[in-house]
Parts: sequence; C-alpha cells; structure tokens
Amino acid sequence: MIAGAVSEFREAHPGVRFEVLLTNDVLDLISENIDVALRIGASNPQEALVRGVLDMEFGLYASAEYLRRNGEPASIHAVSTLIGPDRPELRRLLCRALKNGIEFPQFQVAVDSFALAREFVLLHQGVGLLPQSLCRAELASQAVVPVLPNLFSGSIRLHLTFPSRADLNPKVNAFAQILARHLEAAAAGQ
Repeated sequence: MIAGAVSEFREAHPGVRFEVLLTNDVLDLISENIDVALRIGASNPQEALVRGVLDMEFGLYASAEYLRRNGEPASIHAVSTLIGPDRPELRRLLCRALKNGIEFPQFQVAVDSFALAREFVLLHQGVGLLPQSLCRAELASQAVVPVLPNLFSGSIRLHLTFPSRADLNPKVNAFAQILARHLEAAAAGQ
C-alpha cells in the first residue's frame, strides 16, 4: 500500500526522492526531518498536525504450518513463541483496544516493526500480533490463520501526522492524500 502510493505520486511528480522508514519508534518529526508519518493511536508527544485515516483491525496470526507443528493454542499462555512490538507504550495501546481488555503476556520475540513480525509468522516462527491488512493475501489463501480471535483482536486508529511547520510543502500534502486513499483501499481489501 505504501509502495503503491509512492509509485502513483512519483508518476505525477517525477524526480521526487523518497526515504521510507518502517519502525514502531516514535521519531521526532522535526529533528529527524520527516515530512509525514503514519502513527497508531492518538497520543502525540510533539506539536503536530494529526489527521485520522482509518481504523486498523489487528489480531494474533500464525502460519498454518506453525499450527500443524505446534497445535492450536487453547489460551494465550499455551503459545510457545509470541511475536509482537518491543515498545511498551504501543503494547499498552493495543491492549486497551482489545475487546475484552485482556493483556498480552510477555512477547518471546520483540520486534520494532509489524513488517518484521509478519516475516517471522510467514517463516513459521510463532504467533504474531499483526494488522489484518498486512497479511490479507495469506489469510485469503489460508497460509496464515487467526489465533484466539475472540480474545485477541480489535481495532485502533491510524493517523497521518505532519510536523506543524508553517512551510508544509504542498507536495507533502498531495502525497498524504494519495497515501490515505491507498490505506483506505487496502483496509477495504481492494
């Protein structure tokens, strides 16, 4: 979805340079010279312009092969390898979004991006906490399946965040609109 937005924008604006960072870290937009960020949740440690884009569904997912080898867990404590974000504040935010208010136990594999958690799941290394949209194709093919969906699933708001600079570039705003459209399409399964 991000690559699609970058490709579409570059067709309309050739020569524009992109640097894409995938991290769960909350970076300082101004000192890191970041024009736009996707952030989960509403809290923001900086003065910034924040626009809600969509509600992102998330849950626990494992490869079908991992479940064949290890069995379907009856509870979260029966999961031998739980994969999730290493940032405690992100973990707390995701726990608050769960339907039942249940807490995640300690992650045996802590990662700094959902993309990396997805890779571990696809390599049959454990049960990962992931946005549903990140594994939509694998869910459709049943290569990846939900684990304990009645207890560990929910949704959380995804925001586009911009530094509150007076000189906000019109191209950045145009890219943000394209990115929002791609994110909405991905969430809708298009």
